[in-house]
Amino acid sequence: MEESEQSYRAAVSHHEAGRLLDALALYDQALHVHQDFAKAHCARAQVLWSLDRRDEALKATAQAIASAPRFAEAYYNRAYMLQRQQRSLEALSAYDMALAIKPDFVEALNNRAGLLQSLRRYREALEDLDRVVAVRPQSASVYYNRGSVLLELEDLQGAQENFARAHGLAPDHPNAFGSLVTAAAGACDWDRVEELTPQMIKVASEGRCPVPPVIMLGQTDDPEMLHKCAKTNLASLLGEDRGVGSVASARMLDDGKRLRVAYISSDFGAHPVGWQIVGVIERHDLTRFDITGLSLGPQDGGPLRSRIMSGCDRFYDLSAMSDEAAAELIRQEEIQILVDLNGQTQGWRPSILQRRPAPVQVSYLGYTGTTASDFMDYVIADAQVLPSAIEPFYSERIARLPDSFWPPGPSRISTESSRGQNGLPEDAMVFCAFNNHHKINRSMFTCWMRILGAMPNSLLWLRWAPEAVVHNLRQAAAYHDVSPTRILFAPVVDAELHLGRHRLADLYLDTSPYNAHSSASDALCMGLPVLTLRSRSFAGRVASSMLHALALPELVTDTLEDYEALAIMLGRNKACMEELKTRLQAQIATAPFCDWKRYQESLEAAYWTMWSIARKGEEPQSFSV
Repeated sequence: MEESEQSYRAAVSHHEAGRLLDALALYDQALHVHQDFAKAHCARAQVLWSLDRRDEALKATAQAIASAPRFAEAYYNRAYMLQRQQRSLEALSAYDMALAIKPDFVEALNNRAGLLQSLRRYREALEDLDRVVAVRPQSASVYYNRGSVLLELEDLQGAQENFARAHGLAPDHPNAFGSLVTAAAGACDWDRVEELTPQMIKVASEGRCPVPPVIMLGQTDDPEMLHKCAKTNLASLLGEDRGVGSVASARMLDDGKRLRVAYISSDFGAHPVGWQIVGVIERHDLTRFDITGLSLGPQDGGPLRSRIMSGCDRFYDLSAMSDEAAAELIRQEEIQILVDLNGQTQGWRPSILQRRPAPVQVSYLGYTGTTASDFMDYVIADAQVLPSAIEPFYSERIARLPDSFWPPGPSRISTESSRGQNGLPEDAMVFCAFNNHHKINRSMFTCWMRILGAMPNSLLWLRWAPEAVVHNLRQAAAYHDVSPTRILFAPVVDAELHLGRHRLADLYLDTSPYNAHSSASDALCMGLPVLTLRSRSFAGRVASSMLHALALPELVTDTLEDYEALAIMLGRNKACMEELKTRLQAQIATAPFCDWKRYQESLEAAYWTMWSIARKGEEPQSFSV
């Protein structure tokens, strides 16, 4: 036993010094003498994990547990490794065992909270974090984790308080500052957003601290800044992952008949991306395309997910797979074009894409910006959303569709309701803005209040909001001498009823610099005109793309003054508004924006062009269909 202890202590010294192979040899030597040396098994597992020998590392944790069934650290290490491999339920069981043995095991509580959060069991996660805070009240990471859970629970004020505490305790925390900006923007707490903006711009431009690109899109339309922000965020997401793969061969299954296309997303369910992509998947020409669905998100059991699954030739749930295993499955399926529907949004797993499991990799629909990566070949766009002037700020080559890149119409029926049923006055001018609240900034809301001020018999109808948002927006309305009662919030209803109630409004007021996307599409397809303010970024030109494809370019403005004046003119001129709605209804029946056949043919032509370029062994190149 003394000999094994000596080898173990020597191994620990090498381990701590980073001499991993020397440490491994000495741990093996200790175990050769004493096969049931649990601490040596456990430490050996850590070395194997660091050497990227993942299966051996997990086997070593099992050997440690077998040698000492009451060894909490062995269960913890095993849980950590399983969690990193996306084996969530197995990891949770191992954390539970560690904590049953050692209830005050702070690291296990903290990690289990993160795992519970990923499983959307937010209340349980918060309970674990509260226990950790009691033991470590000065831990920045705990406050950050607590803020993240509160953000999911839509307690935006509580989230801000925790993120601010984390940032105060550790100004260099990699995510606390960006998350504080996220919570403040989501709460429409513009005082705090504007206080943080100079620092946000500075850290993003220097690549020091990740700010979520979807939040930056609401603060600036500067393409260079947006690229820097995306690049910094990508580096943070990838961390130390070095899972770089060679580009998959472009000769796979090239029979010239069916192109093997896979869509990968965390949003194959009741989500705006799910509603948009289901129409695309269902309409693919299956004589020319073989379609695979790859889900990264939870199974919600809903009818939309069932429709998506039915539209695919095959469908795989990758949510519990490691990045390595997911990439290997895609390779085995010999996917030729892998279409990522997430981009830099929640649920994205860039480590899968970084492994280059398909010869052509495409960003589409879910994120209107560059991924700033070297592993995405194309982004699907159009001439309106991505003009040549901003192309240099994209890491991807541009595949431009002829009309709008956005798929035609919502792939669901609408349910009718009345103004009375929705708490709306029958005779009021109803301005609607069902955008996410983080897209609403002070200048946009101030403009809206001037519009309401010019028309006493008008109101602003917004989507349901958490308490902090309602308080902040109604307080802002009162500041501009607009009665807070003129700001109404639509309650959460099912997707069909929400779609139908767009018809109850008179004019949709878009946000800028981050436009409405799915909500603008919903409005237009229900016959509700959308007034937009175009900005420089892809995200700020989406509604413009839709309106041009509907032959309604007069609803696209380029200055806040023109936007405000047009809203007031339309609001005061009932005949003009009715004529606009009549034109929109006519265009819905005939315009390219609502022509599924034309859209599908264009999208499929884009895929074949990408494949033709890859087959020739050429580098990706921008093109227009």
